[in-house]
Amino acid sequence: MAHTISHLRVLQLSVPVIISNASVPLVGAVDSAVLGRLPDPAYLAGAALGATAISVAIFNFSFLRIVTGGYAAQAFGADDKDELLAVFWRSLMLAALIGLALVLTRPLLVQAALWFFIDSPATETHMARYLSIRLLSAPFILGNMVVLALLVGQQRTRLMVPLQVLLNGLNMALDLLFVLELDWRVEGVAAASVIAEIAAFFAGAALVLWPFRGRALAWGRLFALAKLRRLLSANTDIMIRNVAMQAVFSLVLRYASYFGTVNVAATAIHLHFLEITAYGLDGFAVSVESLCGAAFGQKNRALFRDVVKKTSLWAFGLAALVSLGYWLFSQDFIALLTTIESVRSAAQTTAIYAAILPLIGVWAYQADGVFFGATQSASLRNSTVLAALVFWGLVLVTRDWGMVSLWIGLAGFFAARALVLIAAYPRLEAQLAPAPQG
Repeated sequence: MAHTISHLRVLQLSVPVIISNASVPLVGAVDSAVLGRLPDPAYLAGAALGATAISVAIFNFSFLRIVTGGYAAQAFGADDKDELLAVFWRSLMLAALIGLALVLTRPLLVQAALWFFIDSPATETHMARYLSIRLLSAPFILGNMVVLALLVGQQRTRLMVPLQVLLNGLNMALDLLFVLELDWRVEGVAAASVIAEIAAFFAGAALVLWPFRGRALAWGRLFALAKLRRLLSANTDIMIRNVAMQAVFSLVLRYASYFGTVNVAATAIHLHFLEITAYGLDGFAVSVESLCGAAFGQKNRALFRDVVKKTSLWAFGLAALVSLGYWLFSQDFIALLTTIESVRSAAQTTAIYAAILPLIGVWAYQADGVFFGATQSASLRNSTVLAALVFWGLVLVTRDWGMVSLWIGLAGFFAARALVLIAAYPRLEAQLAPAPQG
């Protein structure tokens, strides 16, 4: 039994995830580009708000990828193929049920989005049309989470790149066909996404199931009550975690609005940088989830510890690189995103705080990955709920400092998440067998 992991193996798992993540913003860019050619900006605004509403709704169910990935990694590490197959079908059934519920409640979800996003009547009309079509793909969006979780758990992350190419490439091609050629407008953009997500799901499911061809599903494993209860309990914990996280990030711009429109725009620019950074750091968070999950499944403490050390080293190196890059070139990044001098000035004033955040946030991402792999959902729930309270406490205490209070709050949010999980780490390691002496 191996007790170490090579740096090469860490990169083999992480780099495909980083490349796959890097392609995600391209779809939104193409959506914006094709709708931006239409005469009325309400088309672009409606689709953008609709896409945001979808992201908010789906994020709450991202436990399907997180929890499934952890259980899959543990089954993979234990070389339990029957359980690995059961994990896939168990989570896929849950994804189908949740997705079907979202499809059936489309009218209510559309009304909720119209209530939350207040804009012009034209924009609201286009958003409603977009959502009514886009929500049809909910079972497949959630199904794709399960597919990606199995690929991560089996350490087959290289397959994420062709799947992402299929999803994004088909989406972009259909955008051009439906909007520019057939003039379907907002409905065309929504339909393109639905078709692409369906195609990606079936292609991904085929890749996941291919190694199991000829192996019969153990129905007793699939419907084992203890496993189902554990799955539902972990998913509930992660859903609470996700809601707590949204309570922070969904209100960041709303808090910035108290300091004026210019500060909202400036904050949005820094959030774009942090989003891009998160895509990169997620590559190492996914690899630590997969590798720690496998080591946890083997009850191998030495390997578990080595994975944590080496993936964290690479992740911190990337975080330091992007922080230094933003500190040195923030003026150029800001200028790329806006030509308004007042916004540029406000953004430049707070750029140093945004540049520091990846150096703090990387430890939260890494700690999350470790505990995701070990499926310690209660610790993840507690750390995020506590961190959300720390965020709002710091913002309120320092509110007289202006916009600086927001960045202090975000730094505290990331730090609290990491520190709570780091404090719980010795108890996690204690569940694993130490390496044999000699």
